[in-house]
Amino acid sequence: KIQGNFHRWIVAKLKQQWSPEQIVGRAHREGKPCISIETIYRFVYRDRKLGGELWKNLRRCRKKRKPRFPRHTWRKTRPGLDERPLAAEKLLRVLTSP
Repeated sequence: KIQGNFHRWIVAKLKQQWSPEQIVGRAHREGKPCISIETIYRFVYRDRKLGGELWKNLRRCRKKRKPRFPRHTWRKTRPGLDERPLAAEKLLRVLTSP
């Protein structure tokens, strides 16, 4: 969560057309609190959902940005343990028996 003077500093830099990457780099250089690039993007898109216009200051002005590290989408396509074939269960028993 971005708070206080740092929040205002980030908004000012976004309005000057700075990219989130530039903002994070400058914050590190000036010794300001460390946040990630993704945090700034989430902040901008949350502002947009609330009716704000910070997203228009992003260089590409996309409606939606693809996250750098997508959440675990592979779990949706994997079958559950209860859907395993019986052959796999028998193989497991053979491999683990003494």
